[in-house]
Amino acid sequence: MPYLKFKYHNDTEFRKKCLEANKKWKAKNKDKTKEYGKRNDIKRQYKPERIKQRNESGTRLRIRQKLLAIKRYGGKCVYCGESRYELLSVDHINNNGSEHRKIRSTKKSIWDILAYQEYQPKEYQILCFNCNTAKQLFGIMPKGNNYQPISYWEQLGAIRQKQRHKHKVEIPRYSI
Repeated sequence: MPYLKFKYHNDTEFRKKCLEANKKWKAKNKDKTKEYGKRNDIKRQYKPERIKQRNESGTRLRIRQKLLAIKRYGGKCVYCGESRYELLSVDHINNNGSEHRKIRSTKKSIWDILAYQEYQPKEYQILCFNCNTAKQLFGIMPKGNNYQPISYWEQLGAIRQKQRHKHKVEIPRYSI
């Protein structure tokens, strides 16, 4: 089949033969051409049921890509072992996700890239949303259930608040 597409686009005589054969077929099968025309009517693609069908097929495709990518990269969160696909996300190991999105000129989703391109375990890993957020915001990498206690986070919050106040410039407020 790819050869015929190549031949059709590059061989003008072959293209003319195809167009002639197509015209003959359309003349013999007018009822089928009308049916195909109705099926592919441009007006139909904007009907609510067609839009719903298109959205559902896109959702199914994205879920399929996500499941395939998760399966390729281990099937569960690297840190805590969460395996429900609804709770899993992609993590750039080197924290270069922003750079990666700028370089990537395609509109493909990250799941599409992970599902169908070369396996790169040194660049990507699967994390649940909690572990991914903990890594991104707090710089911690929990293993299993080794999260820090609440007192640790309260102390960290107090330290960060002091740091913010050091660099904060007081702006005078004017009352009206």
